[in-house]
Amino acid sequence: ADEINQLAAEATVIIALAGPYLDCGEQVVKACVGSGTHYIDITGEVNFGHFLIQKYHKAAKEKGLRLIQFAGAMCVPEDLAAYLLARKLGPLKQLRVYSWGYGFRGGGSFQTGLTVVERMLPDSMAVYQHPFSLGGERKCDVRPEEKDCRTAEADVLFPSTWVMPGYVSHTCSRVLRRSCGLFEEMMTEGVKDVPSYGDQLLVTVRDLSLDQKEAEYAAWANPVPADLKDTMKQAKTLEEMRKKGVVPAVGLGPPKEARALGFMETYLVCEAENGQWGHVHFTGPEGYEATAITCAMVALVLLEEKEALSVSACGVLTPAAALHGSSFVERVQAHGFAKTGPKLCFEVREGKPSEEEVVAA
Repeated sequence: ADEINQLAAEATVIIALAGPYLDCGEQVVKACVGSGTHYIDITGEVNFGHFLIQKYHKAAKEKGLRLIQFAGAMCVPEDLAAYLLARKLGPLKQLRVYSWGYGFRGGGSFQTGLTVVERMLPDSMAVYQHPFSLGGERKCDVRPEEKDCRTAEADVLFPSTWVMPGYVSHTCSRVLRRSCGLFEEMMTEGVKDVPSYGDQLLVTVRDLSLDQKEAEYAAWANPVPADLKDTMKQAKTLEEMRKKGVVPAVGLGPPKEARALGFMETYLVCEAENGQWGHVHFTGPEGYEATAITCAMVALVLLEEKEALSVSACGVLTPAAALHGSSFVERVQAHGFAKTGPKLCFEVREGKPSEEEVVAA
């Protein structure tokens, strides 16, 4: 604890990369808030995000600090793409996210997943399941589409494709809703040129497949727990996998050769309240390399573009809300990992993508 406090006292920005954050995250946040240091993490843990909002958002906002969560590959591509669409077409009526990709899971990510289900209690389950557990409630009741998807379904926009719960679906949908709420707060505080996400914006985040059986298998293999019994079953399964040695040890991730096989691709399709359509086509490297790029660029913006950032954008924030007004969009697309790998690319386009384009991708 003393070393963390000393580090926070000496730093301007700290990037916290070690999880599970439910186990070891608060100590770093507490030190940053106490020392007046900006904080960045790459968590995908919704319950940790909810905890920080409840405990530290007000204090950080009063001190003018930015505690930026979800700054890795799990949410930055979607958060930034949604921001670009809201800025171009907002207010929005609906936003549909379709993701697919290929990559390998590291030991730390596996341990985080195990910790989340092992520590689930009735109160934390209620937080985990609530579509707006990170904020951003709309001016209407919770709609069925906003609840977590647990089955494979034929898609409503692209009928020849199938959608199902994905690796980022649970966290990313809540992060997008939080960005929506944070920008509304900024509007009330008089911040200029804030994108309007829409009073009744409907956000859905799904993985996409061309094959029904493949989608059904993915929904079965990656279940969103419905109750505490489900979490107990998942915890047992994950623990058995660890004992059998079929997952990497904590601290180990995919080597360079394996990462070279990975990729990320996403279509974000939106309908504006005025009936216009638009979309963003995102492509990028595998998740670990994308995370290295995104969290480093968040830190550089905080260090080098302080004057460009809104003084109202303080507290526990999403990347989009925290970095509004900066060159973050340009920075994350400028270089690949180690300046040699593929770059992150966001293409903002008018209209809906054709079904042929989505299927071909």
